[in-house]
Amino acid sequence: MSDTIVNHSGKLNTIGDIAIDKVLETARNLHDCGGAEPPLIAHTMDDFEMSDSDSIRITSKAHAQNNGTILLCSGGTTGAPKLTFVPYEQSINRIANAWHPLQPENVMLNLYNPGRLWGSHYYMMALAQKIGCGVVPMGSLMPDEVESYMHILQTARVDTLAGTPTAIHDFVTGLKKCNGQLNIKKIMWVGEPWNKKKKQEVEDIIPKVEFWGNYGSIETYVIASNTPKCPHNTFHLHPDQLLELDEDGALLTRVGVGWTVPTLRYRLGDTLEKVTCQCGRPHAFQVRGRADSSFLFGSKLFDSSHILAFLQEQAGVDEAQLQLRGVKSQSVANTVDIQYVGNALPNDVLEKLIDNFTGINMPGLNGSARLSIKSVPQIARNERTHKITRVTWLN
Repeated sequence: MSDTIVNHSGKLNTIGDIAIDKVLETARNLHDCGGAEPPLIAHTMDDFEMSDSDSIRITSKAHAQNNGTILLCSGGTTGAPKLTFVPYEQSINRIANAWHPLQPENVMLNLYNPGRLWGSHYYMMALAQKIGCGVVPMGSLMPDEVESYMHILQTARVDTLAGTPTAIHDFVTGLKKCNGQLNIKKIMWVGEPWNKKKKQEVEDIIPKVEFWGNYGSIETYVIASNTPKCPHNTFHLHPDQLLELDEDGALLTRVGVGWTVPTLRYRLGDTLEKVTCQCGRPHAFQVRGRADSSFLFGSKLFDSSHILAFLQEQAGVDEAQLQLRGVKSQSVANTVDIQYVGNALPNDVLEKLIDNFTGINMPGLNGSARLSIKSVPQIARNERTHKITRVTWLN
């Protein structure tokens, strides 16, 4: 039982290479930690039950309890919070073996906020400790705050930034504003995709800076990564993992030891697409969007990712956000409010949107408008993580 896994129809629908007997071993280990009963024998991935956030919480606690745990919380940005118990080691040995952005001589400015059960700050601290480089554990800085810390950052000789794309853009904007002089060589990012305009502005201010990206979540920690040789939206799956591609969200399975938690067919919130990367390395993919991005508005089903992609293609729209009011649990929106950053005229953007998405301008029963659009100085963000939430549901 050591064949590379293919799906039940024999068509390759996976990224990564692991053997079915190793998956069965993972299933048994998870059962010992409170997981589902494993099959006696297995021939394909369909023979195994899927995991959910409750099973991650139960099995991660049991898996990590003998070595001490860090309680972390994912979600709250686009979905309900999910609890995960992460070992102190945080899988750093596995991550550092597959991803090499840091050297001992680097000094990293950690722009991830500490506290509130968010793990990214502590992950970056553990990675820096593993490599043996310097760290300034600052947390996020708004552009107007950067100048007051410049003496500290210059004294520390900061040359690496770690943060979400939004936090990094904020810092670099502040660096330009105060004419701060730092020899920034590397950017380490995870947490949200890069906005095209923001990335270009960062590159204009810090020419030739290297971008090193991660893809993952708190409940799974790092799944994949990229290097400066890869497009920023392309990632490579780390070893001993398998991704089953599915329109309802890719399924992640891991084998072997050294993970924050063994994982068996855990449904990620994203749909992924297998691609070929220009760097030449295997197991590359891109994130197509959230699996739960569709919502019912009026009598029609709309995909928020398609709407956002269309908006950001329009001249004068730098960044956009949808604010939906309705019944989130049923993905039914009663009103759609669009906010965007840019110099485009709201009426012009609205007309193009209505022309491209039939039925999106459906009026209410009393003739009131259910669709609105306006230009704002800054898109709303999650205060805990400083991530931009592309789609938010309001009460």
